[in-house]
Amino acid sequence: MEFFKLILITLVIFVSATPSNSAQESDILDFLPAILAAVHNSDNPETVFQLYPHDWGVKGYIENYNVTGTVKLNSVELAVSGTYELKIDDLALTDAVVDTYSVSASIELKHLAGGITFAGVVWFNSSNNAPLYTQVSASGTGIATQTKTGTPFDISILPAVAKVGDSGTLTSWNFSNGTTQFSNWSLEPSTAGYALLITESATYEGGILTTSVYQEEKINELGERLSIYHEVVDYEQNLTISIKGNRTN
Repeated sequence: MEFFKLILITLVIFVSATPSNSAQESDILDFLPAILAAVHNSDNPETVFQLYPHDWGVKGYIENYNVTGTVKLNSVELAVSGTYELKIDDLALTDAVVDTYSVSASIELKHLAGGITFAGVVWFNSSNNAPLYTQVSASGTGIATQTKTGTPFDISILPAVAKVGDSGTLTSWNFSNGTTQFSNWSLEPSTAGYALLITESATYEGGILTTSVYQEEKINELGERLSIYHEVVDYEQNLTISIKGNRTN
């Protein structure tokens, strides 16, 4: 996997050499927690993070989150709550010529006017973890039900370990509805001792952006997931979903 070096943004705080009044001193004190946190996060930039937990790939692995957020459809925005679940299963891929395992993720959200569900399954080659096939669907109140399948045309797998600042590409997909998806990942600093594993994807049809997905997972050095932030923008349906939550299991 080819890595790209991210541009580091340095926060420089200028303090006047002339005597400051008490209000200015108070402003500086207000910034101290953020300054100290930034300094602490840079104590050891060479820390190696596992990007998968130790039991990843084991059939039966599961992550559960309680989430809250908003759903905006056209000009109407509503607060929502619900669940996010990710699990590894032995669901077989029909007609596969190799042994496979599946990783599925689902988001179920509720609000007063109804609910919205997003679900996806990716089948992987058990011998090398290469993605083989995917199926995703979306349904709910006020949005048209969609189901599409995809096959990879440029396989790029998330590495086992990385350092803060590392980044790269992820597998690209051709979907049955005529769209194409490109994705990338990066590892960014978080609060002391943790990092944010960020994945982003963009889906195009005829060169026009139709959907974008942004996801942050807070992880520790062992790759264990602690919390999640997820944002989906469907430009065709003028739909935006933003959720966040902490892991519950």
